[in-house]
Amino acid sequence: MIEAWIKEIKSGKAAIIATDSVFGIISKDKDLIYSLKKRPKEKQLILFISSASELPSPIPKDLEELVTSRWPGTFTIIYKGQGYRIPESNLLIEILKKTGPLWSSSANLSGEPVVKDLEEAKSIFGEGILYIKGDVVPTGTPSTIYDYDNKKLVRK
Repeated sequence: MIEAWIKEIKSGKAAIIATDSVFGIISKDKDLIYSLKKRPKEKQLILFISSASELPSPIPKDLEELVTSRWPGTFTIIYKGQGYRIPESNLLIEILKKTGPLWSSSANLSGEPVVKDLEEAKSIFGEGILYIKGDVVPTGTPSTIYDYDNKKLVRK
C-alpha cells in the first residue's frame, strides 16, 4: 500500500495524513495545497523533511544542535525564510525518504478548525486526494514554530 501512496504523491497528488500534531495535507505541488485549502499565498507552507541534512547548507552548529534535540517531533524551525519539520511518524518519514521533501499544512480550509479525523477530511476535501490513517494519533495541538533567522518563538 505504501508504494502506491508514494507513487501517487510523487505524481503530484495531495494526501491527508495523521501527523504527531494534527491531521495534515501534504503534496509535492505547493499550489495544489493552496488551492485545496483556499489559503492565501502570503501564508507560508511548511516543508516536511526526513533528515536535518535536507536543510539548506551550510547548517550552523547551533541550529544543528537545536534540531537534533527536537526532531523528530512537533517542532518547526524557520531557517533562511522557510519552515521545516521532521514529524514523529515512522510512516511519514518512510514516505518522505522516497518522495523527498513535501509541502505541508494543517488539514482544514484556511481560517477554519483543523479536521479531527479522515471522515471529516473527506467531507471537506472530497475525492481526488489520498486519505492515509498514518501510524500516530494527532495530539490536536499544532507544532511549535521557532524562527531561527530572527531568534524568536513564533508559536508555542
